[in-house]
Amino acid sequence: MNATTSAKTLLATSILTLGLGFASLCAADEPQVTVSYRDLAVATPQGAAALYKRISFAADQVCSYLFHGDLASKAHKNACMDKAIATAVMHVGEPQLFSVYNSNHSMPLPVSLPSNTVASR
Repeated sequence: MNATTSAKTLLATSILTLGLGFASLCAADEPQVTVSYRDLAVATPQGAAALYKRISFAADQVCSYLFHGDLASKAHKNACMDKAIATAVMHVGEPQLFSVYNSNHSMPLPVSLPSNTVASR
């Protein structure tokens, strides 16, 4: 990764918006969070781990409105977070970030993706 590709921002509109297929819960004004990682070298393990933490925190913010104190809503929130995090990791498309994701989840993501699924830099 060079300096120009490290100056990027991950817009969370489509990435960290509720992307679960709960169409009845989705609206145009869904919460959104922008995750900036221009200060990180995400090709390194440390940078990827830091970005993963930021993505997880943003997913928690975006999905928190689904939790109402009961087990069913907690499951909806967790599913929302899982989907949001996986989508963000796939959009970033950095192998180190896939490694961090895969070490934290039982359902791993593929490390290599077709070029049309990786976010433009």
